[in-house]
Amino acid sequence: MAWHGSCYKKRVTDRYPRAKLSENDLGIEDPDDGKMFNEARNCDNYICTFQCELCHFRNTQHRNPIGGSTLDQKLLVALRRANLDAL
Repeated sequence: MAWHGSCYKKRVTDRYPRAKLSENDLGIEDPDDGKMFNEARNCDNYICTFQCELCHFRNTQHRNPIGGSTLDQKLLVALRRANLDAL
């Protein structure tokens, strides 16, 4: 993640609403603003502690996700969304 932020993108099944920033919110022009909240940026983990959603899942559920489990997949999407919002 430290070097390949763009590899960590929102999941296809992510239907959570995302905030839209206006030009005045940041005060600077950033060409990557369109990616904000949709994918990580290189070295984001230096700003915010990072742990992938699979590790979060294992730490909170004390097991691996069950393939085909809708509930587990929804939790993984929510965990990734939380990570992207934090980054």
